[in-house]
Amino acid sequence: MKFLNNLKFMLQFIGKHNKLWLFLTALNTVLHAVSPLMNMILPKYIIDAIFEEKSFYEGMYWAAILVGSNLLVQYMSGVLGYMLAKQKNKLFCAFNTYIAELVMDMDYKELENPETLDMKEKAMRSAFSGGRGFCGSVEVFFGIMTSVIVFIGAALKMTELNPLLVLVILAVVVLNTLFNSKINKDNYKLDQEKAPIERKNGYVFNLISDFTIGKEVRIYGLKDYIINKYKETASESNRFYNKAFWNNTKNGLFSSTTANLQLIFVYFILFVQVFNHENFTYGDFSVQFNAVNTLSQSLLSIISSVLAINQMGFYIDDLIRFVQLPRITYDQGITPEKCPVYHFDFVNVSFKYPGANEYALKNINLHFSTDQKLSFVGLNGAGKTTFVKLLLRLYDVSDGEILLNGINVKDYNYSEYVTLFSSVFQDYKLFAYSVQENIVLSENNPDQERLEKAMQESGVNSFINGKEKGINSFVYKIFDASGFEPSGGEGQKIAIARALYKDAKFVILDEPTSALDPIAEYDLYNKLHHLVRNKGCLFISHRLSSTIFADQIFVFENGEIVERGSHKELMLSTDGLYKNMFEKQASYYKENECFDNRDC
Repeated sequence: MKFLNNLKFMLQFIGKHNKLWLFLTALNTVLHAVSPLMNMILPKYIIDAIFEEKSFYEGMYWAAILVGSNLLVQYMSGVLGYMLAKQKNKLFCAFNTYIAELVMDMDYKELENPETLDMKEKAMRSAFSGGRGFCGSVEVFFGIMTSVIVFIGAALKMTELNPLLVLVILAVVVLNTLFNSKINKDNYKLDQEKAPIERKNGYVFNLISDFTIGKEVRIYGLKDYIINKYKETASESNRFYNKAFWNNTKNGLFSSTTANLQLIFVYFILFVQVFNHENFTYGDFSVQFNAVNTLSQSLLSIISSVLAINQMGFYIDDLIRFVQLPRITYDQGITPEKCPVYHFDFVNVSFKYPGANEYALKNINLHFSTDQKLSFVGLNGAGKTTFVKLLLRLYDVSDGEILLNGINVKDYNYSEYVTLFSSVFQDYKLFAYSVQENIVLSENNPDQERLEKAMQESGVNSFINGKEKGINSFVYKIFDASGFEPSGGEGQKIAIARALYKDAKFVILDEPTSALDPIAEYDLYNKLHHLVRNKGCLFISHRLSSTIFADQIFVFENGEIVERGSHKELMLSTDGLYKNMFEKQASYYKENECFDNRDC
């Protein structure tokens, strides 16, 4: 039943993406069945024409038919193979796109789950179906159909064969099947055990070619460190491969032994028949000998293919489990009403990360709207970024609810909901494409006026206009030798331009200025305060230069909001956490200013 379910899954996927491949594979199945049957039957007529009829011309006639038939089948098979390869390549692309869509639609929490990452690794291996290539199970299924046709043809030619030969064939097939089944199970178990190690190995191998760590490699002398890491993980991986190689070697040796034992029995029984039957011709001997081998090979092929499909089913099970992981539903739910100001409420919100014992946020009650400027402050791990993840619905709350205009955010269409936000995170990502694409996140028809405004306001123009290709300059040199590697400040300005270009109602800036010096940070926040004057904005920063622009400041500590108010209100507190943090930072900057200015 599992075999049928897995086969159904693969056939549905292939049928959806490339029906032509299925048709060509079915045609190829028939073609591959014709060839062994011809080569089993036609030699009898050649041999009998030469040795019994003593007719040169009749022998040549049947030889020409055999050779011509083989040539026709081989040419047709070659053309079909070419067409199948082209269609299979399209299926590979469709499969990779399918997996990419699954990953990008996956519930965000799964991306931080090591078990999910291992499952993805196993799912990707299902593309190779235990070494048979994508669609391997379907190809093997059609291979079974080929073997069944050949088996039936061979069986019809063996109606007068000694029953003892059939018993010999069945005994050899059963022995090979049992041994092969054990090897397949052992290899799958090895494959499962090595998945986490392969993921480590892939990570380290990618580090070797990752140019972004080039400076660290040279300054800290990391070459030997990284190479040794790779050797260590590769050695672990090789232990599993070596075991699999030895398993396959044992399987091959066992199959060779049983095949040769079968061969000697076949010769013995056929010799007996030759000497006991006067009418048993050379051609009859040839056909019966070929029929025995063909029957044996086709039966063994059927059973081993069924076992192979069963093994591939393990890999397809991994893919099906991966496919069934929770996904974000983009196109369901209500659309947020168009209105000048949106109101958000966190009502008794608590949140615990999957697998964690402690709450990252505890009993958060907070109201804000998209016409306010907010600032979140607090030490690392206080819960500031977790709040943002919940607001953006990267995670759902463990307890309580988040409301948008009085409606639970889970009830909104996700795609429509996230249009309300643009963001710049501390770990923002730039792509190895042009600066324009990094800002617009599209290749087609950007709004030039909005693009120019975003570049001007974010400060991108200050460094990009001096480059030869300007806005078409590539970030990094991966695809273009004239590309540039942006400094931390330049990269953050591109990320900020991206957020401004989106022109969302609420802008989230989560440590966006960590690569800037305090003066540049203050200037940027001052500019951003002006830029987002018609929008809501949430500033998150360790440095408190952003707080003086905020309408409300929220101080996080151990997952709770311990203080809230304006800068002036919080500075009136005698022993408040915010006042203490602000004064310490102010003192630090003042001391450094005096250190640079000897007259202080």
